[in-house]
Amino acid sequence: DARDFPAAVTIQERAAPLVEHLATHGPAVAEKDAAFRARVAAFHAHRLKRGEWLAAQVDRVRAELHQMDASQRRVKQIAPVYGRATRSAGQLCAVS
Repeated sequence: DARDFPAAVTIQERAAPLVEHLATHGPAVAEKDAAFRARVAAFHAHRLKRGEWLAAQVDRVRAELHQMDASQRRVKQIAPVYGRATRSAGQLCAVS
């Protein structure tokens, strides 16, 4: 929720071994332990929700980048019409 995307990626990477372990060994335990099964299901649902949220954020940022790119192209097309600003040399002016 803080939009700290590098931290979100780090958390996903750190959770990967746990997810792999649960995928491998979880079914055998889940058959015997309903509480464990519920916790794994909640963990999985949360992980899916976060993945969907991150995907939506990536899509939103891509759209913003596309808009900025289009704006920069328009500015580059229009800029020559206005010419280049010239710097005037510093001149002294006498006031009477």
